[in-house]
Amino acid sequence: MEHTSGTNFEYGRQQWAANEYRIGTAVGSAGGTQHNTVLGAWNSTGTWTAGVTLTPVGEATFAKTIGLGAYTVGTLPSASANAGRIAQVTDSSVTANGSSVAGGGANRVMVFSNGTVWNVVVA
Repeated sequence: MEHTSGTNFEYGRQQWAANEYRIGTAVGSAGGTQHNTVLGAWNSTGTWTAGVTLTPVGEATFAKTIGLGAYTVGTLPSASANAGRIAQVTDSSVTANGSSVAGGGANRVMVFSNGTVWNVVVA
């Protein structure tokens, strides 16, 4: 489904391709400016609340806090298969920034995969 403005400068686009459902904006045949894509929801009274704003260059702004998947160290997915990703660990025994995460503790920490190991990240 595509919604095109009367002047065909910009339009919203929804597409199913490569096993992905894609939603975004595009520049029409007459030129124009590509705009942000905003994902959100309407409540029961018809009020719109934005949740995530995606810019044309791929930046994302979240209107609320971001929830990370929670794991124990033993259930973390492979660091090599998740390079560049972050998660949260609920049983870390270490809290020092940059340390390899280790289980058996009671600390909730954020971790980052460098492609080899999951490291503790302290904000």
